[in-house]
Amino acid sequence: MRLTLWRRFQIFFERWVLWPTSTVVSYLWKRTLGQYIYIKETRMAYEESANMRFVRRSTSIPIPRVYATIRLPPWIFWWRRGWVWGKTLRYADSAYIFMDRVDGQSLDIQTWLSLDDPARDRIVAQLHNYVSQLRSLEPPPGALIGSVTGQPVSDDRLAQGWPTDEQAEVSGPYANEAEMNLALRRQHDLSEFPPSVVESHSRSHPLVFTHGDIDLRNVMVQGDKVMALIDWEASGWFPAHWEYLKAHWVPALHEREYEWRDRIKEVVTPYELERAADKDALHHVIDELT
Repeated sequence: MRLTLWRRFQIFFERWVLWPTSTVVSYLWKRTLGQYIYIKETRMAYEESANMRFVRRSTSIPIPRVYATIRLPPWIFWWRRGWVWGKTLRYADSAYIFMDRVDGQSLDIQTWLSLDDPARDRIVAQLHNYVSQLRSLEPPPGALIGSVTGQPVSDDRLAQGWPTDEQAEVSGPYANEAEMNLALRRQHDLSEFPPSVVESHSRSHPLVFTHGDIDLRNVMVQGDKVMALIDWEASGWFPAHWEYLKAHWVPALHEREYEWRDRIKEVVTPYELERAADKDALHHVIDELT
């Protein structure tokens, strides 16, 4: 197939102008402002930045300071990932959060396994303190289940099991726990589900502020000191058991992941019945779709 003249120009421009200059601009950014400012592109930029500001002013939890949240033209950051015609944004409705770049490194499983037991104990104690601070915050009267602004959140679990991508993007807000549970059951009646789900979804839990993704990758550390909790796009007011469910939600990718998973109950109040019931509910919904 012959390329059009316009497409030939695009290829030439990308290869000989944009790609070389993006390398130079990216290098200069990393050596200057990029040492202090981190730019996150996300569909939930305004909700996440509101969550971060709320937690920062209400607790002593170390989180990055948000400087600005802006929706910009898609070509502005062409140098960050290279540039392809019409495909600069990760999502069509993306915006950008400008925040502090945090010192330290992500506490991934390899870093966790490299620590001795006393260092792990100190990290767990810090995380327990931070989660306790979150859970001590009082929701405002009439608070919806969702972000601190009463808007939807970006939550992989809430997105699971919908038959279409459009439905999967709907993650709240919910008027109450019963409405959230109905969404988790994908609008199916409770009587269609196993007894564990019936018991769990018949319980009522208080609303607490929830990070929604307490996973090693979202903990920044230097040695055994927690430098920051990051990734607040799934955060907001949720039933008290949700934090524990979500802390176990990310699939285990390492054979020794249990060495972290076994410590989660020391960070977050455990809700084992609700966790098991949620697995049963999801399996039931997925079985209905296949």
